[in-house]
Amino acid sequence: MTDTWHRLDLAGHPIDVYDPATPVRFGLLYLHSYGRESIRSRPAFVAEIERRGWACASPDGGPSWWLDRPCTEFDPSLTAESHLRNNVVPFFARRWGIAPRRLAVVGVSMGGQAALRLGLLDSATFPVVASISGTIDFHELHGHGTPMDAMFASQEEARNETALLLVQGRQMPPWLWFGCDPDDAWFPGNERLADKLGASGVPHVAEFGTRIAGHSYFTFDALAPKAFAFLGEGLETESRRLL
Repeated sequence: MTDTWHRLDLAGHPIDVYDPATPVRFGLLYLHSYGRESIRSRPAFVAEIERRGWACASPDGGPSWWLDRPCTEFDPSLTAESHLRNNVVPFFARRWGIAPRRLAVVGVSMGGQAALRLGLLDSATFPVVASISGTIDFHELHGHGTPMDAMFASQEEARNETALLLVQGRQMPPWLWFGCDPDDAWFPGNERLADKLGASGVPHVAEFGTRIAGHSYFTFDALAPKAFAFLGEGLETESRRLL
């Protein structure tokens, strides 16, 4: 058997899938940015996945911010978050026999904040999380002509869905990493999240030490090896803990 990438249909939506040639131990859910790129278009990410032999699924979530809110540009009735929970996560179990706690999630930009939200909302399913240049303060785009304008009545309503407001009173994922270039326009939200997690005593790794190229794929690609190293350590540790 050889490594293969496929584009499939899952519940009426495209999904790019990587089948490793070796027996599968772990899976990775990749969440794209607002630009809706597949992970297959990012050589730095593909290289990290293929050399580790992880199964991977990269679904298309449209411009939905991966939220549990109707977004007609994604689907008239199914929300992107419901698609992830009810279609994509079970897909990992059916195709590769991957239980949720052997599954990591990583995202960039729009997908980065979504990865954080998934871990904060359901740490049992998503215990190993990485966000690269996450747009944590996505509510700031409300009123600027994106689909978010129809998803929320106000910027404040959108803010209530952000990862920053999900920290209190929840079981935190044991493996939580996020990185952001200090010159990125979305850096303040990442910094506030790190401060809040630190004040709450929540273990996490915040990678803010390198100025690369702001909010760009030069930065995303540069941060990918650190994110994947963290994900690998988390998955290995979780797998031993579950024995």
